[in-house]
Amino acid sequence: MNRGTVSSNTSPASQIPETSPNDVFISYSRKDKEFVQQLDAAFRSLGRDPWIDWDDIQPSEDWWQAIETGIEGADTFLFVLSPDSIASQVCQQEIEHAVRHNKRLLPLVWREGFSPQQVHPALSRHNWLFFRQEEDFSQAFQRLVKTLDTDLNHVRAHTRLLVRAIEWERKACNESFLLRGTDLEEAEDWLGQSSGKDPQPTSLQQQYIAASRKFETAHQKAEMRRQRLFTTGIGVFALLAMAAAATAFTQWQLADRLSRQNRALVEKNSRLANLPSQYQGILEEQVSFLRTRINQAAWAGRSAKSLLVEIKQSEAISAPQRAALEKIARNLMEEWMQAKPEIFAPPFNLQRLEELTTGIRLEQSRLLVEWLKLNNGYHKYHKSQIDDFEIVRVSGNQMVCEAEEIEDMTLYFNGRQSPTEQGSKRQIRYVMEKVGDRWKLSETQIINPGN
Repeated sequence: MNRGTVSSNTSPASQIPETSPNDVFISYSRKDKEFVQQLDAAFRSLGRDPWIDWDDIQPSEDWWQAIETGIEGADTFLFVLSPDSIASQVCQQEIEHAVRHNKRLLPLVWREGFSPQQVHPALSRHNWLFFRQEEDFSQAFQRLVKTLDTDLNHVRAHTRLLVRAIEWERKACNESFLLRGTDLEEAEDWLGQSSGKDPQPTSLQQQYIAASRKFETAHQKAEMRRQRLFTTGIGVFALLAMAAAATAFTQWQLADRLSRQNRALVEKNSRLANLPSQYQGILEEQVSFLRTRINQAAWAGRSAKSLLVEIKQSEAISAPQRAALEKIARNLMEEWMQAKPEIFAPPFNLQRLEELTTGIRLEQSRLLVEWLKLNNGYHKYHKSQIDDFEIVRVSGNQMVCEAEEIEDMTLYFNGRQSPTEQGSKRQIRYVMEKVGDRWKLSETQIINPGN
């Protein structure tokens, strides 16, 4: 029998890669404690820190929870095979927990006298290292260290991702525990290169990486939408300015009124500039209000010739056809007015929006919803009503209707009411398009701003 501890010259520390805490979890029977103490001393002589229950369970800890955490956080699960460890129920539970998380298993034979059929199937599938009394401990330990350091980067990545995935799961899949940026890219690379390697990724790790990528993609898309919203806003201002300039000559009275409103807006904005940050969103709403007024000016410039063309086109519609289309249009407008409170306020139902709108109306509404979300705002509708409804033009899959719209609503920012008046009674033109078998609202044009 040739036994002894490993000297510092057996495997120089300079040849051992830097190790993580508890890179080995040692599962054993209490009757083999003397051998495990010798094994522990050999590990520590090389600067390694194995997880062993006498050293790593604090007096106040739940002992089984501490064991589970130790197994999850160790790179390798080392099982000391002996008749007593095979018969131990706790040792079997430890093996099951390690197998459940696809830990790298390393069976180590210390005392024989057991049947191979008694060994857990997961351990039977691996090569055994022999530390029997007739073995040379130093040589056996060198083989053990070499095995532990095989494919170490893959094993450590497995441990790191497992610990983070378990934490994410225990925190009810909270998004703040997901992988981001470089961490996510490295995890995806590891997953792609793990084929045929031991240990294999667990289903939880795969779910964790997939959820991280889904969240990261959604975050990137949201950022792109914010940038597009900003760019679109600049473009809208430019287009509206051009439209206002084109109708300025024939609409000088309205332009003069807009000028007075603009001066009042500038004066009001200068007073709001020093308000707390939560009120700064009101400035954005005021600019949106002015934008709407400019748009109204552009549409007020319709020529009498275009009106005559629309009248002639509408005359070509038969009475039964007009009645059927009018019923469809009225129903669509009623649906739209009823859906507004859930589209432009929580839960911001975009699915409902897509069911009722298309084209320009859909895009404008999406932008408004994004803007409300970014500014912690919402619309509260008190009254929505359509009067004097009529169809003025039908052409193929498109029809144009006009009506008097009465709407009373309040705009809120951060729980506070906006000072801007939101009540209105105005003449509106609705453009509707048939998409598939359903009519949808595609554009809204203000004919007469009213009051």
